[in-house]
Amino acid sequence: MQFIGQSKHIIAAVEKARSLAKNSESCVIVGEKGVGKAHLAHFIHANSPREAEPFLSFDAANEKEPHKRLFGFLKTNIIGIESLTTGAIDAAGSGTLFIKNLHLVPRDVQLQLVATIQLGGYRPVDSEESLASTCRYLFSLSKDLDEHIKEKGLLPELAQLFKRNTIHLPPLKERGNDVHLLADHFLRKWCASLGLSPKTLTKAAHKLLKKYSWPENVAELQMLLLHAALSFSETVLDAHHLQLKIDGNWRAHTEKHLEETSLEELIERKLRQFMQKLGKYDIEGLHGTIIDRVERPLIKLVMEKTGNNQLRAARILGMNRNTLRTKLQKLELV
Repeated sequence: MQFIGQSKHIIAAVEKARSLAKNSESCVIVGEKGVGKAHLAHFIHANSPREAEPFLSFDAANEKEPHKRLFGFLKTNIIGIESLTTGAIDAAGSGTLFIKNLHLVPRDVQLQLVATIQLGGYRPVDSEESLASTCRYLFSLSKDLDEHIKEKGLLPELAQLFKRNTIHLPPLKERGNDVHLLADHFLRKWCASLGLSPKTLTKAAHKLLKKYSWPENVAELQMLLLHAALSFSETVLDAHHLQLKIDGNWRAHTEKHLEETSLEELIERKLRQFMQKLGKYDIEGLHGTIIDRVERPLIKLVMEKTGNNQLRAARILGMNRNTLRTKLQKLELV
C-alpha cells in the first residue's frame, strides 16, 4: 500500500499517517473531494496492527438513517420475535471504520459516537443491550474542523477527540510535480489492470497536465488516464490526446475506440492473463470470485449514476431492492 507524492504537503501527511497508524486513536483526514482521503485512510489501516482485520467505509452523504446503519437496530416481527440487525460498527469488528463526510452525520448521532469512542460500547436502536466497540475510527471532512464547528456541522465534543490527530491533504493543483508522478502511476496501473500494452506520456502531455486546474483533484486525473489507456492504441500519448478530454470532446473518440475493443474482449483478455498466472494449479470457487470482481464495478457505477438511489439502481440492474442491498454489503460498497 503506497501513497504517491513527493511534495512537502504530501510527505508531511504520509509521515503523520504512518505515525498515527501505530496506535488506535481516532483521527480525521481533511481535504476537498477527490484528493485521496479514502486512499489515505486505507494507507493508515494497511500500516497498522489491524491490517489483517476488516476495513469498512461508511459515507454519511449516502445514508438516510445513519443511526441505524452505524449502530444497528432491534426489530420485532409480526409474531413478536425480536432480532438484531447489526450496523457498520459491528461489521468493522476489530478493524477500521472509516466514516466519510462526518459533518453530514446528524448531531445526535455524533453525540452517540462521542460516547462510543470514549466508553468503548454502544446500544443498537431500540435495544437495551450494550455491545462492545472494538474498531478504530477514522473520519473525513471537507473543510477544517473549526469551520464545520462554526457552521454547526460538527460537535465540538467530537472534534476534541481527534483535534490533534488531523491530517490535511491539499488539492492536486497545489502539489507541483506530484501530477507527473501520479499520471505515470495511473497510466501504468490501468494498462496492467486492463491487459493493455504499456503506454507512456510525452513531456508535452505532462506539461499540459501540470497546467490544468483539476477541479475534481486526483480522482479526475485517475479517470482521465483510464480513458486515455482505453481510447488510444498509441503507446506514446501526447498532449493532444489528453486535450480531447479536457476540452470536453472525448465522447466521439471514446466511442470510436470502444467499438474496436468490445467490453467482452477486454474481460476475456484480463481473464486470459489471470488463467495464465494460475498455470497448472487448480483453485476452487473461481466462478463466484470472478463474478464478484465483475459485479462490484458494475454496481458501483450504477450507484454513482443514480446518485446512490437504491430503488433506481435496482431497477436498472434488474433486481429487487433487498437483493441490491445485500450485494452492496457483501461487496463493501456501503
